[in-house]
Amino acid sequence: MINSTWRRSLLDVKVKRGADVGSDHHLVHANIEMKLRSTGRKTLVPTRYDIEKVQDHKVKNAFILQLKNKFQALTGNPDMIPSESTEVNWDKIRTIFETTSQDCLGFKQGKKMKKWITQDTWKVIEERRHMNKKILDTKSERLQERHKTSCRVLDKNVKRKAREDKRACIEDLAKQAEEAAEKGEQGEHLQDNKSNLW
Repeated sequence: MINSTWRRSLLDVKVKRGADVGSDHHLVHANIEMKLRSTGRKTLVPTRYDIEKVQDHKVKNAFILQLKNKFQALTGNPDMIPSESTEVNWDKIRTIFETTSQDCLGFKQGKKMKKWITQDTWKVIEERRHMNKKILDTKSERLQERHKTSCRVLDKNVKRKAREDKRACIEDLAKQAEEAAEKGEQGEHLQDNKSNLW
């Protein structure tokens, strides 16, 4: 079952019979212990502020007002004297910009994928999962065959409904793209909906 190279690395194997993938195969969970080479220290990814919020006039005005207030407080501060080194002054200015950006703009979040599977499809998926559980729990072969036939019907329904949902989502995206093209905003629309479906 396993290559002799990895025989000592495999610690434990379990079969997860409850995972529903619409197949007669079962999910296998294995614990593997491996020695990996050191890859060195990972470089920290810099935090990115959500600068797209500046396009909103309220956020932009709040950002400018907060910056003005902080700089006025800084110039009125006797600690900020010209005799200080440039590095110290730069650190103070940078912290002002960072705190203001964090308060007004916040950090950039990853793009959320559009949920294109409808609640009706999820209900049928749940029914199929319960039917698979019945097949596993039933000891009678006659009942198992009956459950398997109903499970095959449910599986076809799940696939059909998923195709319909995906088609409806693609048509919705195409409609949005047409509306954006009419308004002359197709570039922005493509950036927003590039990975909505996949």
